[in-house]
Amino acid sequence: MAEEKIKPIRKLYRMLALVFPLAYVFLSKNFVASFVGIVLFIFIVLEILRNIDPGFNRLLFEKLHFLLKKKERGRVSASTLFLVSAFVTVFVFEKNIAIAALVFSTVGDGFAEIVGKTYGRHRLLGNKTIEGSAAFFLSAFFFGLIVMAMTGIDLKLMLIGAAAATLTELVTQKIDDNLVIPVVEGLVKTLFVNFVF
Repeated sequence: MAEEKIKPIRKLYRMLALVFPLAYVFLSKNFVASFVGIVLFIFIVLEILRNIDPGFNRLLFEKLHFLLKKKERGRVSASTLFLVSAFVTVFVFEKNIAIAALVFSTVGDGFAEIVGKTYGRHRLLGNKTIEGSAAFFLSAFFFGLIVMAMTGIDLKLMLIGAAAATLTELVTQKIDDNLVIPVVEGLVKTLFVNFVF
């Protein structure tokens, strides 16, 4: 099956997820977890409706074709999976670790897809390319500098997080990376904080 073309509006829509880590910089864990949880609940309701009513699912894809991928028609959407991961990340991990994990996942994954599909020439694993993975790491690093300025997270920890997120995106093939990148990155950074630094 040929890869779908990049949908610019979908990429902008996915960047809206930055509202969660940005809110977390200024607000409490309980508030942000509740915020993510409410949005997640809405998406779960939509998933249930899509599953039980093929007509609703078809209508949704007709009206929102610029936001949704064809492969999501018969499975849980990437947005819902990201919200599950975001909720777990906020709920489980220390504040600064969670903020960085959500930023890296949101920004890195978007840049990796754009660069990988547009300029990717050297395959690594599956459909992942060196160019895409480099774009993931560099964008995570750049936005990580902003996260450092806003939260005070350690440079070494930020680099470890960017590397962990990049490697997770690279090796994730059969499981949607939106579900695993923030959680794996948060876990790796937590282990380093507790047992290395």
